This record gives sequence, C-alpha cells and structure tokens, in this order.
Amino acid sequence: MRIIIYILLFCINNIAFADTLNEKIKPLHISLINDKITCEGKNCFRLIVWKKMRSGSITHEATYIASPGKEKHQTVIGSFKVTKMLPKYTSKKYRTYMGDSIFFYGGYAIHGADIVTGARESHGCIRLSWKNAKDLYNLVKLVGPENTSIEVVAN
Repeated sequence: MRIIIYILLFCINNIAFADTLNEKIKPLHISLINDKITCEGKNCFRLIVWKKMRSGSITHEATYIASPGKEKHQTVIGSFKVTKMLPKYTSKKYRTYMGDSIFFYGGYAIHGADIVTGARESHGCIRLSWKNAKDLYNLVKLVGPENTSIEVVAN
C-alpha cells in the first residue's frame, strides 16, 4: 500500500478522511504536477491527494496549490516513500522554519510556508500553505507514513 501526491486542479466539494462502505483505510497517493490551469495568469503547480479503495474505485481526498523548487533548485522527480515526519523543524542550512514536514528524499520535504503561489519558489522542497501542510501531515499520520507514496511527476 502506498500514497501518491499529485498536483492537478479538481473541484473539491468535500474532503473525506475515512473510507466509505466501512472499508479499511487505504494507501494515500500524493502527486505533484504542473498543469495548464493558471493561478494569477501563470501555470500552477498542484498537489493532488487520493486513495485507491479495495473495490478499485478512487476517492479524491484533497487538492492543494503547491510551490516546488526554483529552476536552480528543482524538486527531484520520481517516486518516493516518506522517510520521516517532523511537526516542528527548522532548516539549519536555510535558517527557515518548515512546520509539518514530510520528508521523502534526503532533505527534500513537503512542508508549510508563508509564501505559496503555485510557482517555483523553494530550494527544492514542496511548499504548501500552513493550513494545508497541517491537513496533509495529519492525513499521512492517520494513514501511516509506511503506507504513503509521493510521486513528483512534473517539475
């Protein structure tokens, strides 16, 4: 079981944290992509969170605007597992607070930040708003980091 994070644009009517039909919690999938939808006139990066149910159906959990690495500090592309989760973390290298960090490759993490526009803004991490980072952190914690996969499919 695994979680994949996708960044796409979906209309969200409801964010459900429990599976329907009394099924056990399934792996969470998180994907980051750069789609053709715009935020303030520019292409946006979006983080999509979904689960595959035992029945084979897919349930959309959430969509977040996300800011990956700048051109000089691009976010790594590939499929990853959660390596660690830290609710409170400060980067010694960049002297930046990175709350609700979900690490997936070395020092690369999905974390909360003050500035999240959907454009490239970080040194390689994937930034979410503080609220969205907290929501995702809690969801991954609920499902289990061992059941979570992160896929960066576009950069």
